[in-house]
Amino acid sequence: MRYMNYTRHLFRVLSGFLVLTIVFTSTSPSAVYAIATPEKQSFRGNNEVYYYEKTGCEAGGDSGTGNGGTVGSGDGGGCGTNKNADKANEDQIWNFLTGKFKQKGYSDEEAVKAAAGVMGNWQQESAFNSYRTDGQGCAGGDTTHGVNAWGLAQWCGGRVTNLKTFAADKNTGWDCLGTQLEFFWHEMETQYGTKGGLFEKMKGKSPGQASDLFDEIFEGSEGSGARAAKAEAYYKTRTGQAPADTTVSNPTTTAPSSDTTSDDTSSTSCAAKPTGEVATAVPTGECADLVSEVKRLRDEGKFQSINGTANLDKDLENCTEGPIDCGTGSGKGGVTPQLLRAFIAVVRHVDSKGLGKVDIASMNTGHSCDGKMHPQGKAVDFWNCYGLDGDAKCRAIFTYIADNAAQLGVKQVIHDAPPSGYTCGQKNILCLADHNNEIHMGL
Repeated sequence: MRYMNYTRHLFRVLSGFLVLTIVFTSTSPSAVYAIATPEKQSFRGNNEVYYYEKTGCEAGGDSGTGNGGTVGSGDGGGCGTNKNADKANEDQIWNFLTGKFKQKGYSDEEAVKAAAGVMGNWQQESAFNSYRTDGQGCAGGDTTHGVNAWGLAQWCGGRVTNLKTFAADKNTGWDCLGTQLEFFWHEMETQYGTKGGLFEKMKGKSPGQASDLFDEIFEGSEGSGARAAKAEAYYKTRTGQAPADTTVSNPTTTAPSSDTTSDDTSSTSCAAKPTGEVATAVPTGECADLVSEVKRLRDEGKFQSINGTANLDKDLENCTEGPIDCGTGSGKGGVTPQLLRAFIAVVRHVDSKGLGKVDIASMNTGHSCDGKMHPQGKAVDFWNCYGLDGDAKCRAIFTYIADNAAQLGVKQVIHDAPPSGYTCGQKNILCLADHNNEIHMGL
């Protein structure tokens, strides 16, 4: 009997222990996860926090396998590493991009080429390092901690603020790679891919062409062709073959002409968010439609040429992508369709504000044959614009061009004294004393 009582007691003790074990196991974390940032590691270490619920990027999966030119899942993934040229970072970015473009209806090959176009830009911007900050990004950017270009795309200004808010909502640091990828796609979905037209424009393009388009609309650098070359090379590295179409630049993103004073030689160009309206009204038609629209706007009194109609009509008769000579004198003259698209958008913008008729001087014909933008059919001068802060119409012209330079394809906006909030040397703004009554828009 004493033996049986002892056996029962031992059974009760073992049963209780078993229950406690099950409860503890079911309520404890299944694993201890890597801490994403040094700040979190320091906090948890100093406070003996050994178990915690992983959130945001800490809960992200692995960095992807990066299997050549294959299409990834499109998931943001983990937070990446704080070093340049990290293969795991590249693979994570590549899998995200190819997966997302495929979700947008791209074929596998189209997704790979578009992704290579973005990779060529980000290789130039940050070497695929989401932790990168730089003190020489865009003028007027966020200068917290002495820097103003942040992360994978080297965001700055209001876009840095948006990135940090986005990261805070996900309970991650701003430097988390997965968060930056998701923030990038959020910007594409809400603005640059949709309103800016990148989803439609990049589809079916070569890696170099996709790179140029992405730079023009999303990044907004000065555009030397280096990014496009990197995109072509990156495509070949990932797929083992050269693209079928190796064109690396389009007419609006070629190397700067002699009017341009800067080049895209650094990796710190800022992805600057326009502070005004996005140029959603930029027309996409070809020459015949564009010329008809310019003439319609003129006939309806939306703009006038202070030099009369003959010079403008001469240029409109030769709207072409091809070489254009100076129209002053006996030259044939002409304009590019890119210039007409930008010009139409500016006139429509001013008209939408109810600010009256726009005055212009020369496009090509009537301007000196100086070998720069005008005789190439790539510039127009908006006239009778003196003090921009005191002239609502001229201020609207200048700010619209400056804020939407990438969407318009503009390389330069020139005046002797920019309006308040804008400074000489800021992005595409050039100040010349002999432009005291005109705003030069050059492509």
